[in-house]
Amino acid sequence: MEAAMPLPDRELLQKLLQHASAAPDTPDLMFDDREVETITGLSRTTRHRLEKAGAFPKGHYVSPGCKRWFGQQLAAWQRAIQSSSNPFAKPKARGGKGRASLKEIARVTPSLKG
Repeated sequence: MEAAMPLPDRELLQKLLQHASAAPDTPDLMFDDREVETITGLSRTTRHRLEKAGAFPKGHYVSPGCKRWFGQQLAAWQRAIQSSSNPFAKPKARGGKGRASLKEIARVTPSLKG
């Protein structure tokens, strides 16, 4: 039985992500599933739901069974959820519908589709 691979270093990944977003003329860094989970803190299931709703960058298959996410797209997603238009940023008033739906999230982050 193979030993489990160690989780990627979060600090190193954040530095790589900052580099990717700061240098748009250089080739974009690509991150695998485990690295994206470490960067975002989102499980694979949550990312899949958000991708499907258009509220998280879609991964790209670079070969059969090898899916990667571009660093600039992840950095853009992080900036989008930090903005004031993020439906999760402010809880809804009491008596409201509660959490924002995935459709609401996709509506305020249309630039992430694709």
